[in-house]
Amino acid sequence: MREIRFLLKNEKGSVMVVGMLVLMLASLIGIAAITTSSIEVEVTANDKTHKENFYRAEGAAMLAAQLLEDEKDSGALQDLPYGQPDPDNPAAPPDLWFRNDLSGFPDPDNVTNDYNWDASLDSSGEAPLDDNGQTRFMAIHEGYSGGSSTRMDATAVHTITVYGRSEKEKGSAMIEIGYKKRY
Repeated sequence: MREIRFLLKNEKGSVMVVGMLVLMLASLIGIAAITTSSIEVEVTANDKTHKENFYRAEGAAMLAAQLLEDEKDSGALQDLPYGQPDPDNPAAPPDLWFRNDLSGFPDPDNVTNDYNWDASLDSSGEAPLDDNGQTRFMAIHEGYSGGSSTRMDATAVHTITVYGRSEKEKGSAMIEIGYKKRY
């Protein structure tokens, strides 16, 4: 019994035990901090990719709207599908990015389907917003706008849905905007 009391009162080596516990606690805090920071880096990278895709898609949709706005030949816009020739390669057939509907597309019921945006199809125009050609646009003629003139000799207001899409790294974004043009 006396020996047990002596061992309990003996404090030799207790500093080492306390020191080991403090080191273990500091190691756990360090590991938790590293894990948290690496997750934050991944979240930030994903957010950056999403924002880049979003703004490129928006830029592509705005480019399509500007191309429609700049087209002065209203007859060309009525002869759908429509697309402007590539100024760098005028002999190549144009991407027919302005259409009446999605008929002839791989998935005509779903404009968001990746196959509808395939660059090998002539269904969407390439927006010069990136180097890899993954930012594209298209426009669908929805019909005449309500309240526009029904006179045969007058121009009508057309309702058009303009789409922009960007695909980069591990993400993609698509923008849909409404557009009206009188022609």
